[in-house]
Amino acid sequence: MMLMSVAASAQGKVVQMGKSFLQPLQERDSVLIADQLFYGFDLEQVEEGTQFAFPQIEDTLMTNIRIVKQWQMDTLKASKAKKGQPRKLDLRGGLTITSFDEGIYYLPPLAVQRMSKDGVVDTLVFDPQKIEIKTMPVDTATFKPHDIKGQIRYPVTFREVAPWVA
Repeated sequence: MMLMSVAASAQGKVVQMGKSFLQPLQERDSVLIADQLFYGFDLEQVEEGTQFAFPQIEDTLMTNIRIVKQWQMDTLKASKAKKGQPRKLDLRGGLTITSFDEGIYYLPPLAVQRMSKDGVVDTLVFDPQKIEIKTMPVDTATFKPHDIKGQIRYPVTFREVAPWVA
């Protein structure tokens, strides 16, 4: 698996690959402002030596969605090579994203170029995802900000003092 330049390669076709995924890096039941998510795709049974090119994205995926980490590709599983055949790999790729604004966002589809060993470049397109970013709830009963609580003071027990007395 390598990144490639596709300028000199033969153009293939656009392949609809199905679902992408959106996985929070902090396990919670909802996504809050500034939570980081991995927006990516999985590929199964990719021949070893297949090369990939990712679109160049600066620092924002779309309005209010910022990129924390650029494209990453990881091997999830590698099968043993059969005689005369290349190994098959299960791959996961994607971006780490975040948002600092509340709202519902429809992320763009992920498009990746794949060059096979014979030099044909296909564009793999993965379905887009929807994300809902929430803020911390406000105390609507009093509408008063709460001060930071002080440290809790626990009483000293005999068991804690005994080693020092002896």
